[in-house]
Amino acid sequence: MKLPWKGGADGAGRTGMVLLLVLGFLLIAGTSASAGALITGRQIKDEAVKSRHLKNGTVSAVDIRDGSLRRRDFEEHKVVGPPGPQGEPGARGNVGPVGPAGNLGLEYRVTTAELPFGEVVELKTHCSAGNEQVGGGVGATDAEETDLRRSDRFVDANGEGWLGRAVGLPDDNGAANVLRVWAICVASQ
Repeated sequence: MKLPWKGGADGAGRTGMVLLLVLGFLLIAGTSASAGALITGRQIKDEAVKSRHLKNGTVSAVDIRDGSLRRRDFEEHKVVGPPGPQGEPGARGNVGPVGPAGNLGLEYRVTTAELPFGEVVELKTHCSAGNEQVGGGVGATDAEETDLRRSDRFVDANGEGWLGRAVGLPDDNGAANVLRVWAICVASQ
């Protein structure tokens, strides 16, 4: 048997050699292309393909299945986008149960006295024993005919309270003018 590359002087051996090389190349190329088409994702073990095996920029959003990425996939890279728009207000919640009745321990004390024309009247309103004063004030039934001189917190031997001092001015209508001093007190802690 005569081999194609051992041809005679007419060059037929060279042609056979070229054909043999082309045929071999086609077989090798076809086999590798077929092998690439035959390997599927099911044949690759989980965790077998690592980031180092992939060329940068070769995986894009279309290659990633929706819902497959979890928060832990982003923790290392801290991907943070811009804040989204304000959401709609939620539904109003149910009314909670009524709480127990509170005892604020407030005490409102008032002292009054007539405020005659030209006289200085000083009144003190004390808090009850064990209470301390947190506010107070002074007023009169006819404010236009009252010269208010003092409105202040005080502490004396009888406790805490509010002090008011005023002078009665001339009364145009003849009605009695009454000075009123009040104190707001709470239980001492």
